[in-house]
Amino acid sequence: WWTRIWVVQETVFPPTVTIVCGTVSAPWNMLSRAASQFQQHRRVCCAKAVRNIRRDYTNMLPDGRLWNTGSTQMKDTSLLSPLRRFRNRNTTDPRDKVYTLLSLVITKHKISQ
Repeated sequence: WWTRIWVVQETVFPPTVTIVCGTVSAPWNMLSRAASQFQQHRRVCCAKAVRNIRRDYTNMLPDGRLWNTGSTQMKDTSLLSPLRRFRNRNTTDPRDKVYTLLSLVITKHKISQ
């Protein structure tokens, strides 16, 4: 589930998102902040402790700098930034990845230009 590209859209566009797992629920922004902290700590103080966590699992964590609920943060971002970040996300139809990434990027220029 977390590897799908549509999950990115489902968490970026709504003003609030709640993650539910069984009987436990948490606001998305709490998960996003925790993931950002994890990313910072794994590079510095906790590198040895997280060394054995598979990289593809940690890449599924939300990047708080790019991927915030209801965010306008990606405005005027080039397509390259989300393309790099989400390149390994899965889709049934490869065109869905293109449309998803384009929907994340709001530019001042028309796509046809």
